[in-house]
Parts: sequence; structure tokens; C-alpha cells
Amino acid sequence: MASTVRALCTIKGIDELSAFCLACKAGCFSRFRCAGEYASWCGLIPSEHSSGEKEIKGHITKTGNKATRRTLVESAWHYQSCSTKLKQIPNE
Repeated sequence: MASTVRALCTIKGIDELSAFCLACKAGCFSRFRCAGEYASWCGLIPSEHSSGEKEIKGHITKTGNKATRRTLVESAWHYQSCSTKLKQIPNE
């Protein structure tokens, strides 16, 4: 599992603890054929209420793994807050 954790740590916003949580919950990532399948498993895809030509997308479904979804959302918030601070360097 150490190699999986190291690989996940290369993603911006994901630290060792987050990577370990993601690796434990997902098990073997090779069981997901694509990123969309993993996002669906996590419950991070938008809900959809479509009929005929009308397509309505809603909030995320939240039907997947709660711990994984929370870890990914917190990692995204961490990345966003760190990226914002780097961009706010005052001009000299």
C-alpha cells in the first residue's frame, strides 16, 4: 500500500494521511476503469433529472463512500486555499 500512498501524495492538495485514507477505502484502484467510475463510487457526480430533450443536472448524488468523498472535498479545499495565497503576492 506504500506505493499507492506515495503515488496519491503526488496529487496537489493530498497529504500522506489523506492518501492513506483514500487507499484504504478504495482498496485496489485498478477495479475502476476510469476516473468517472471512481467519482461515481465516491458520490461526486451530479444528479440528473432528464426527460426527452430537457436535461437538468443537480447537486452531487452523495450515494457513494462518505469517508472518501469527505477526504477528497477537504483536499480540494486545502489545495484551493494554498493556491489562492500563492497568487496574492504584492507587486513591488
